[in-house]
Amino acid sequence: MLYNKISNKNPIFYFGHRGAPNLYRENSIESIKQAIHLGCDGVELDVQITNDNQIIIFHDDFITLDGKKHMINLLSYLQLIELCNRNNHPAPDLLINLIPIIIHHSNIVFNIEIKSNQLNNYKILSSLLKHLPQDILINQCIISSFNFLLLYQLRFLFFYNGPIAIILADTNFTNKFCIQLYKMIISILNPAFIHVNIHCVTKSIVDWIHSQSRILNVYTVNNADELEKCIQMGVDGIFTDNHNFYA
Repeated sequence: MLYNKISNKNPIFYFGHRGAPNLYRENSIESIKQAIHLGCDGVELDVQITNDNQIIIFHDDFITLDGKKHMINLLSYLQLIELCNRNNHPAPDLLINLIPIIIHHSNIVFNIEIKSNQLNNYKILSSLLKHLPQDILINQCIISSFNFLLLYQLRFLFFYNGPIAIILADTNFTNKFCIQLYKMIISILNPAFIHVNIHCVTKSIVDWIHSQSRILNVYTVNNADELEKCIQMGVDGIFTDNHNFYA
């Protein structure tokens, strides 16, 4: 069970943030493989969908060419490859090509963050659930997003009962309205995991999340002081670009 795998890791669970981005291009399969090779406990990767239903491992929702933004969701994968070639930049990898690596590394947890600002997320959710085998989704994957509506659709339109994570943005947690809103969303979506920015996390937040029997993972922790802060507060896991933490 992913909950126990992460909560029982002493002193903390290490996710390679977009693989090992200080060594290889972030979100590339090479970067992910290197993070696993070096000894991470889990890998975080970003995904989104092209106009022709190809799920790519990529962070930004656009690429820029000659000063113009080209939105990923309006491009076919072949058009995306062409634009990347014109930029002298490698094209994003496809999620489907990562599946054999996931299967081969059954001990690794894969946090799949869906990048979407859309109201209707049926396209990417249906494609993701179609391509990833059910046992992998349940036993090895966390589906996360900043988009609460996307997670709501995943839960209640697709009846998805696998592990999900709410990502809380850079929010001032002294704002009582924001706190109550987040608590309501958490109550509705019932995520096993909550992801909070390192600059926002406090001991009281850690204690409250644990009182709800949920796991707290913190992003993005890259220096020794931040790591020590997380360990002292009892954070369960961190997302890090610094492969030296787990290598």
